[in-house]
Amino acid sequence: PGRWTTENGKTCLREAFIPFSTGTRVCTGAGFAMVEGPLLLAMLVRKWRFAAVPERVPVPVAYLTVRAKDGIWLEVRRR
Repeated sequence: PGRWTTENGKTCLREAFIPFSTGTRVCTGAGFAMVEGPLLLAMLVRKWRFAAVPERVPVPVAYLTVRAKDGIWLEVRRR
């Protein structure tokens, strides 16, 4: 937007943008997501058995968080 090209916009660029994770306008769904994730995981683990696929060993890659280069391959079987 044009507001970042003004002299005032350039001066306060770092303080002017507040992402969802901080400030007075923090994401309203953050708390729900922190409860929903473990709940869904518990429900899945209760009904399914997960095992790593031996031929597809995950290769860690660090970005903002550590992830697997080609994903994590799992065999899923009903308990």
